[in-house]
Parts: sequence; C-alpha cells; structure tokens
Amino acid sequence: MYNTGGIYSVFYSGYFVIISIASILLGLYYGLFLALASSVFILYLGISVSFNTLDLVYKIIPLFIIALPSGVISEYVAYYSIIRENLKNELEEKNLQLTKYIKEIDSLQKQLIEQEKRKILETFTEDMSHVLKNPLMSIGGIADILDRKIKEGKIEDIDKYIEKIKNESKKLNVVLNNVLQISDGKMVFEDINIIALFNEIIDDFKKRIRNLNFSVNMDEHVKFVKLDKKKFTVAINNVIDSLIEARKEPTIIYIQSYEKTISNKKILIIEISNRQHVIPQAILNNIFEPFVSGGSTKKGIALPVVKNIINLHGGTVDVESDENGTIFKISLPIL
Repeated sequence: MYNTGGIYSVFYSGYFVIISIASILLGLYYGLFLALASSVFILYLGISVSFNTLDLVYKIIPLFIIALPSGVISEYVAYYSIIRENLKNELEEKNLQLTKYIKEIDSLQKQLIEQEKRKILETFTEDMSHVLKNPLMSIGGIADILDRKIKEGKIEDIDKYIEKIKNESKKLNVVLNNVLQISDGKMVFEDINIIALFNEIIDDFKKRIRNLNFSVNMDEHVKFVKLDKKKFTVAINNVIDSLIEARKEPTIIYIQSYEKTISNKKILIIEISNRQHVIPQAILNNIFEPFVSGGSTKKGIALPVVKNIINLHGGTVDVESDENGTIFKISLPIL
C-alpha cells in the first residue's frame, strides 16, 4: 500500500494539504469535491484490501472536516473581498460625485458672493448718496445765497453763511472719515491719557455745537489705556454725535468711567448717555448695522464704525434705550 497512496500510505497527509489548499483557493465546493473523490479512492483501496469499516470512517471523515471549514472561510473571504471591492468602487464613484458637487457648490458660492458684493455695493452707493445729499445740498444752497448777496452788495451777514458752510463741510468730513475707517484695520496703539483725550473731545464739541453741556465723572485711578488715539477719537465722536443728532434744545451728555474685574481681568467701563434721547426699539435691534441710526434720517455708518473700532481694541460696545434715555456702554481691556 506504500506505493498506492492508500489508507496506510505516508502520502495520506498529502490529501489534507491538497484538500486544504483547494478549499482555500478554489472554494468550498471544490474542497468538498476533492474530499469526496479522495474518500472514494480510499474506500476503494480499503475494500480491495480488507473491509475494516471503522478504520475507513476514521480516514474519510477528517477529509471533510478539513475541507468544510477551509472552504467556508474561503467563501467568506471571497464574499467579503467582493463586498470590499464593491464598496471601494462605490466609494470612488461617490467621491467623484462629491468632488463634482463641491465644485458646483464652490461655483455657486462664488456666484452668490459676487451677487452679494454687487448688492452690497448698490445698497452702499444708494445709502451713501442719501447721507451725502443733505450736506451737499445745504452747501450748494448756501453758496447760491452768498453769490446773490455778494452781487447785491449785501455782505453784512456773510460770516453767518460762511459758518454754515464750514459746519456742513465738517459733516461731510465726518462721513468720509467713517468710510475710510471701515476699510482701515491697521492699529497704532499708544499709552493714552484717556481723561485728557475725553477733555479734548468735549472741548471740540463745545466749540462746534451750542447749547451742548457735559457732565463728566471719569475714574482718576485709570488714566492711561492702550489705544489707537485717532480711531478711538472717531468712535467717541460718533457715539456723542448719535446722542445729540437732530436735537435743537439744550442737551446734557453724561460721561462716566469706572474699573471692573471680570473673570480676573481688569476692564474699563465707559458710559456715555443722554437722558433726553430715546431710540425706537425697531432701530435699536439693528443699530450697529450699516445705514441704521437713531437720528431723523435713520441712515448712517457711524455706529457700525464704532463697533468695528472698539472690537479692534479688544473691547465691546452695547446700547440701551428706554423712556429714561439712551446709554452706550463701552468695555475696554486694561493691559
């Protein structure tokens, strides 16, 4: 039997190797087929020599035992390989679709940005024309009056008209300065005596506006603050202007400052208020948006500029308004 490869042959273990390899590489059915063929061969040889049923069973059953799990594992591996390949192909297809969608979204986003830019530019141009219209028309009207009076030789009250032109020119300068501040994000910080700075701002307002008074209570313990003096002055001017706009009767602007500690950080609080000035709630909700104000025109960029400048200083600005008046609260970090 040594030369036949039968049940007592040393080549019997080769059946296991062949069946295992066939089951793994070719699958369950091929493995079972080889196990069956080997069993028939062994059974034939076993019967031809000596019919020992138990010995034959012990030789045949292991062939199926090795073929079945090997084949099942092979089938699962093949099955999941197909699934993996299908998933890979599907993922690649989805990735291509996603790339396409991203490009389309990017294109749409660029179109929307361009449309929004045009819309903003149109709105800005329209609203700026309203803002500039009044002072320009006033200057033009006053210039016509001056021209007529000079031709008529009536120059006794010419100084009054020249003063009006100066005032309207200052209004234009404020508007143009605010427009420049929107695009200028460069900051130049210095240690500024904030009490002296407010005194300069107050003196300038008193020179320009009659019947305007100030009640000032600044914290003497906090004198020097790191500020961009030019920008911060613009912000404070805008706040005060918004509180006195369109008022002809005597007005008092209240200014106070005090130090406060929030989350272990020292903060300087500056409150600027007018107890006679009330901002409608509808405007108050959007007062820091461009071309919304509490004045008679209800247009402007002054307060959005205030918010931008204070934010550039690392601070915040809030406003409250009710029947008791309007108060702007500016918070600045003390460095």
